[in-house]
Amino acid sequence: KVFMLQGGECSAAVIASMPIIKKSGIPFVVAGAANHAIVSPPTKNVFHGWVDNSSGGVMHAKLLRSFIKETGKTRVGVIAQTDEWGQGWAKSFMDGLEFVPLGNGTAPEMVVDGQIAPDVTDATAQVQTLKNAKVDIAFVYAYPDPMSVFLRDAHQQGLDIPIITGGGTYPEDQVDRIGSREAVDNFFSSFCLSAPLTSPELAQYRDPLKKYYPKETFDLNSMLGASGAD
Repeated sequence: KVFMLQGGECSAAVIASMPIIKKSGIPFVVAGAANHAIVSPPTKNVFHGWVDNSSGGVMHAKLLRSFIKETGKTRVGVIAQTDEWGQGWAKSFMDGLEFVPLGNGTAPEMVVDGQIAPDVTDATAQVQTLKNAKVDIAFVYAYPDPMSVFLRDAHQQGLDIPIITGGGTYPEDQVDRIGSREAVDNFFSSFCLSAPLTSPELAQYRDPLKKYYPKETFDLNSMLGASGAD
């Protein structure tokens, strides 16, 4: 008899499963799906063991406050993936702005509110929209594949501004995917680990993975996905 469920890396898949999970009454611990709607409103048998996008949105709002204070630049663009994960991050970021006082009285100008598809192969439309709007900083919430397309096209088309994302992908991951460090020079992400992957602090996780699953790569995506479950 099943006494507990553990897993769920994709917000869309978890949200789609919620009616069955709620009806079962079996305790479900979410592994990594970030959409706050999974636990809001609360359900007695669903638990979020992950920093969801509600707190991430506030964190990004604080980052924007610091950016405006230090640079005086206020033009902001948001590009979000069209599914529950991307839209959840975008909503949480906008909600976070309501709870983070800017302090100096300078309010951000939200000049772009756009979308990007998970299977996009050309992000020229998104890049040019940001360029034409003269955006100073962009918050782009996309999974690894569409983010690679966006960063590649942004670099090729001269979009030279800070690009911030949630926990779906990371700079070191994108360097490997795109094959260009220059393309990720201005790319920053939320980071869920307490130390770099190569650090001694993570040896207790890195060494067993290498021993028992030698074909697995010890990277952030594997730790949050299949390898993390193992």
